[in-house]
Amino acid sequence: MLLAEDLLLLLTDDATGRVRGEADTGIGAALLIDLALLGRVRITEKGERDHKPDRVIVANPAPTDHRVLDAALAKIGDRARSAGDTVSRLSSGFTKPLLAGLTAQGLLTEEKKTFLGVSAGSRWTPAEDSNHELQVRRALIDVLIDGQEPDVHLACLIALLSGIDEIEQVVLKDNRHLLAAMDIDARAIDKKALKRRAKDLESQNFAAAGARKAIEAAMAAMTASTVAATAISS
Repeated sequence: MLLAEDLLLLLTDDATGRVRGEADTGIGAALLIDLALLGRVRITEKGERDHKPDRVIVANPAPTDHRVLDAALAKIGDRARSAGDTVSRLSSGFTKPLLAGLTAQGLLTEEKKTFLGVSAGSRWTPAEDSNHELQVRRALIDVLIDGQEPDVHLACLIALLSGIDEIEQVVLKDNRHLLAAMDIDARAIDKKALKRRAKDLESQNFAAAGARKAIEAAMAAMTASTVAATAISS
């Protein structure tokens, strides 16, 4: 699973069937990180002859065998871009293809809405087989509440959720029934400590050196975009 897919799965509200929060910005950052972990993009270094430092460039344009990632590579193109510009470009046009992919994998169910016989969009609800989402949610609880160490994928997912301020919603509010089944009292969990644990993991970088700078750049760009959006809306 892509980080972008797991993030979108967690941000799709089971009750309304809609994607909530700063999902587009999170998806843009997640796609950049997905590409970095695959070695398809990198951050330029100081002293490179053809590029300014700290720019995102495509390191390997070969097909990834994933339609969304291939489209993301094409959108970055052959120019060296700032991380902010890259995340902004990848924040548009990928939510629907990712939702379609999750539906095709049997992880979501699309319900087409109509009004007076005219199509009025879609809503996405949990599929009958929700084992993957359940495993991801359990893993988040294991790391953020029980203190286990995450793998690279989960650490990046937590950093993305933290960056768009969705930790409390995803881990506590959305997981009420799961927490109860695990004999964990959600009301007794210190929300500040939960967010602090997520921030601590966000500041760590579990990835290999080759992807580390790209992940840090993606996270910084996402945080800046989220802060700016919050300031505009307030």
